Amino acid sequence: MSLHLLADDLYDRSGNDGLFYHLEGIDRLRYFLITYYDEHITTEGSFIEVEERREKIANKLGMSVRTVGRALKKLKENQEILNKSRKIVIGQKEQQRLRENISYM
Repeated sequence: MSLHLLADDLYDRSGNDGLFYHLEGIDRLRYFLITYYDEHITTEGSFIEVEERREKIANKLGMSVRTVGRALKKLKENQEILNKSRKIVIGQKEQQRLRENISYM
């Protein structure tokens, strides 16, 4: 059972590793937020709150927590995300800005 769980985790990671190989930290985070928005949006034009903690985001993206924090700060300064009570909030406009600024899309 343990071997099966480990294999599933490695398989999931292998799909992202090639994608993230050439992306800088901020673009990795942009990609994560774009896909998170697409997966969790329920109605057009509404806002979503990212439920993931910085530590979990960093682990998923293969980055340090400090790098995630710096990237989030830059995204907030560029108005690509909103911050509400230390939570990441994304609306349709922010998602569009993320798409426009990612280096590979």
